[in-house]
Amino acid sequence: MKYYYFVAALPAVSLDGPFSLSWEDFLRRCDEFLQPDDRRAIEALSEPIDVPARHPFIARWRRMEVQVRNAVVRNRAARLRRDATPYLRDQEGFDLRIVNAVGDAFSKENPRDREAALDRLRWALIEEAAGVDPFALDAVLAYALKLRLAERWARLDRPAGLRAIEGFVNRPPKSTMAEQTS
Repeated sequence: MKYYYFVAALPAVSLDGPFSLSWEDFLRRCDEFLQPDDRRAIEALSEPIDVPARHPFIARWRRMEVQVRNAVVRNRAARLRRDATPYLRDQEGFDLRIVNAVGDAFSKENPRDREAALDRLRWALIEEAAGVDPFALDAVLAYALKLRLAERWARLDRPAGLRAIEGFVNRPPKSTMAEQTS
């Protein structure tokens, strides 16, 4: 099914700027405009990545996301001089562009810049998975994934990050078992 009006009425989202649609509002709009099977596909985006996907777009996206995550694991393991094998997921296919992009992200010293590079990679992969029809369900699913990424970045701000670090640093240490039994 084509969703001309629905897609045309969705506000633009980006990783860099404010957006005017929350995930909850998006889901309400989906309830109003999408066919029931298509609405279930939106819900499937929230399932764990290892749940088999019924929709081809979701299956394509999950294959790409697994490869991104595996590349992240390999880079982190290499930095820690550890074996990545126990943390890797089974993956279908191999895309050298993903491996190179994750490697480029890990070359950044600032963790925020690294995360931004990884999410820009995800954004590009979402657009690639969406295909060329801007009014197909794949475009709606891609929009949903991009909205999730944009919301994540909108929640990240310096004062909140500093408060979180301060709370972590100032938290009393956990007591040991020996201290609890004495």
